[in-house]
Amino acid sequence: MRYLYFIILLLILLPVQAQDKLPPQRKEKDSTQFMKRNLQKPAGSDESESITRIEEYKIISFSRDTTFLDTTLSIQKEYKYNFIRRDEFELMPFANIGQPYNSLGVDRERPDLYPALGARARHFNYLEVGDIPYYNVPTPLTELFFKTTFEQGQMLDAMLTFNTSPRLNFSIAYKGFRSFGKYQYSENESGNFRTTVNYLSRNNRYSLRAHIAAQDILAEENGGLSAKEVQFESEDPEFQDRSRIDVFFTDARNKLLGKRYYLDQRYTLARKRDSLKNSSLGIGHEFSYETKYFQFQQDAQNDYFGSVLVSPIDDKASLKTFFNSVSLDYSSKFLGSLKGFVNWYQYDYFLIAF
Repeated sequence: MRYLYFIILLLILLPVQAQDKLPPQRKEKDSTQFMKRNLQKPAGSDESESITRIEEYKIISFSRDTTFLDTTLSIQKEYKYNFIRRDEFELMPFANIGQPYNSLGVDRERPDLYPALGARARHFNYLEVGDIPYYNVPTPLTELFFKTTFEQGQMLDAMLTFNTSPRLNFSIAYKGFRSFGKYQYSENESGNFRTTVNYLSRNNRYSLRAHIAAQDILAEENGGLSAKEVQFESEDPEFQDRSRIDVFFTDARNKLLGKRYYLDQRYTLARKRDSLKNSSLGIGHEFSYETKYFQFQQDAQNDYFGSVLVSPIDDKASLKTFFNSVSLDYSSKFLGSLKGFVNWYQYDYFLIAF
């Protein structure tokens, strides 16, 4: 009988002992972070590279502020899900995507000291030198942005960046867009192509960044509603279809086209880094060449702006700029950053009217 009690006690204790040693828990994967993995080099090489976090996918602005790729979903992403890819706060849009904005705030940034092309209302979608980002990524990265537009059109912004070595990065991007609009003669379309290069030497003394941008923005102009009190403000059900409302212009269109070549490079002549002193002396070079023009065309005479001397109207304003700068900079822990430069700026601004 005592053997029977011993067998029963043994059967009871076995499950208890088995529960003391549980298998190790598996870590949950974070959607905002890459799990550590090794990328093996070609056969014959014993070295390996590891990619640990998404923070290694860096985005560098024109002012050299560096951020990393953000894959999280937040309300800030919703604010930037629009035509200009940034927050539209203090901007009142027109009826169709791609049209100008009414600025409801004051821009406190320092204005450009050099002459600029007119028709600034069409430049919301025009990427200037400071709007082009540069990349430093360990593996190829693709970003796709898609949004439907008003009637017969879509918008797609695609970007691909990759590197041929850890210090040489390339990117190529294109933003294509077309929107027919709810009202007559308000069609808009554009194309923004840009490609960039970002390089840093092995000893971190020489750095280079450059880009090429080619952009064209086309739009029809209807001049607004000609009978808004009767057709729009009266809330007549017949005009719930906005394409039935009469407009001023039926043959007016404009076009903004620009091409730019930009280069920025710097070489560190001397540097000293220790616990007490941290200083560097470098020479820099910046180059930019850009051509752009804005053209307005109207086939027949219209009395909305008064009488005209020549019909049809074909006005074209062009601007060609050449910028070359050589600089010498010094930075230290006690004095901060000092920079002196010599600029050569040449421009040709002319208007052709027919």
